[in-house]
Amino acid sequence: MVGVRWLPALAAAVLALSAFNLTFRLGSEGLTEWDESLYATSALEMVRNQEWVATTFDGVIDYSNSKPPLNVWLLALSMQVFGVSLVSLRLVSVVASALTILVLLAWAWRRFSPAVGIFSAFVLATCFGFLYVHSGRTANPDALLSLFLLLIVIVLDASRDAPGRRVWLGPLLAGVFFLKGMALVMPLLLILVMEWRGRWPRRERWLPLASGLAIGAVPIAAWAAARFQVDGWMFFERLFFQDFVSLSTTALDGHSGSPFFYLNILVKHHYDWMVAALAAVILFPPQSWASVRRSLRFWEDGNELRVLIGAWVVITLIVPAIMQTKLPWYLNPFYPMFALGVGWILAYGFSRVSFAPAHHRWLLVAMIVMASTIAEAKLIWYSYHYRDFDRSAQGLLLVEEDRLRGVRVYRTSWDRADAFVMKGLIEAEPAEAMSVQDFLFRSRPGEYFLSSQAIDDPRLVRVAMVGDYSLYQRHLDASPDPN
Repeated sequence: MVGVRWLPALAAAVLALSAFNLTFRLGSEGLTEWDESLYATSALEMVRNQEWVATTFDGVIDYSNSKPPLNVWLLALSMQVFGVSLVSLRLVSVVASALTILVLLAWAWRRFSPAVGIFSAFVLATCFGFLYVHSGRTANPDALLSLFLLLIVIVLDASRDAPGRRVWLGPLLAGVFFLKGMALVMPLLLILVMEWRGRWPRRERWLPLASGLAIGAVPIAAWAAARFQVDGWMFFERLFFQDFVSLSTTALDGHSGSPFFYLNILVKHHYDWMVAALAAVILFPPQSWASVRRSLRFWEDGNELRVLIGAWVVITLIVPAIMQTKLPWYLNPFYPMFALGVGWILAYGFSRVSFAPAHHRWLLVAMIVMASTIAEAKLIWYSYHYRDFDRSAQGLLLVEEDRLRGVRVYRTSWDRADAFVMKGLIEAEPAEAMSVQDFLFRSRPGEYFLSSQAIDDPRLVRVAMVGDYSLYQRHLDASPDPN
């Protein structure tokens, strides 16, 4: 095993790797359609309209995103401080993910061992789902949700010795509500499980918890009262019935899946670390399988830490699984627990190297190197091949930013992500024209037509091209066909 004196250096190296994985090419990856562009547009409108209570989309109150506004607030604040850019949009998630890795490292280091802390942070820093699936490198709220849930777990663990620390649960629960609305169910279930197992007298447990809930309720009540003045109960009905009841009982927008949906997601994105953990178990099996079986029956265990960890696993897996709407990012709150589990297994393997043949140690090292190499290569490959905007419409728009600023650009249809780039990053006006003829009829001199296909029409002049996308301007002598 690595000497103790090297542990701080290894921890620093893991944190440096996490910083790289969270920030490399962050401003060179195109804005994604659906939720990232939705949050970005709502935040931009919040900044420009200075309307901080209700979120809007295209100037209209947005009911499709029936979430309280914390993520939009944070994105808007980031854009106000750092300007409108792809990096400022994703900065909140980057910081939340970096803090999650740091907090997991520090807690696991202190609670289990330095090796567990380092391995857990290493695994989480290279988890594809944690970084890319609606999370750490996007403008979505799931990275912050993972941080809040991890902090709730740590507070519950710390309150075993000092129940007064439970006062922090109130503000953290308020943060979860403001961020994801009815996702509040997961941490509430976790707290209820620990209450059921609580060993402290009721007054010592409930008084700090009630105080914390009262503190957390103050900002919620203030915002709810302000929101009620906007549209009465309409938003709150959507929050409960659409964001909770419908998602739980109906597969919305065709997002259905089998009972093994999330297991498939876990294997698809993290087979590398799962194979490494399996290899460690095979090479360095537990000294007592009976103790493993007892740990799996955590609800019968008198060890509160095991109960907390077991409940963390079950709740972050079971709650998404029983919901009828299945989406890959519903698994995101589980990833810190996944990293902790894999990190513990790898650290245990290294702690047993002196009791096994020498080649077992080198096989374990080889499996860890292989897993980390695959995980890292996957992140880089995905950034260049799936998220790079150099050959996209967004890439063309940003290359021609100086030319397009302040003018109108036509296209047959605009998706939300490209429209945000136009309005937010370039400060141009997106418009629609169904054909070249329609463009010539609607446009004025100096305006442009964006197309993903080459247009052979003497009335148009191509002025720029990136990948398959071209930018056209009407020829000086062109005029619309009177027919």
